[in-house]
Amino acid sequence: MAIAPGGRTPAAVTMLGSVELFDLDGVRTGRFGLDDEMTGAAFSPDGAWLATTAVNGCLRVWDTATGECATVIVVDGALRDCAWFPDGSGLCAVGKPGLFGFTFHR
Repeated sequence: MAIAPGGRTPAAVTMLGSVELFDLDGVRTGRFGLDDEMTGAAFSPDGAWLATTAVNGCLRVWDTATGECATVIVVDGALRDCAWFPDGSGLCAVGKPGLFGFTFHR
């Protein structure tokens, strides 16, 4: 579960391989995903990107406006969660294989 900056867009990851965006009335406003069991999600500080982690070792960054996957990084082992750097320049992911830090260029 993640909440976009401003608190108006919650995102929920599912065990079915998707992330779903909602409005404050609980109406789904977006859905995207490709992975098996997603385990974590984090919005970038500006809300333009949503990072997700999955059991299959994928860290994906999604464009929240289009639902397109902007990038994917695969590590050897399950990932559990992720968090953006406060300035949005990168993110960390953590899981069975360890802690990883990545830069993100738009």
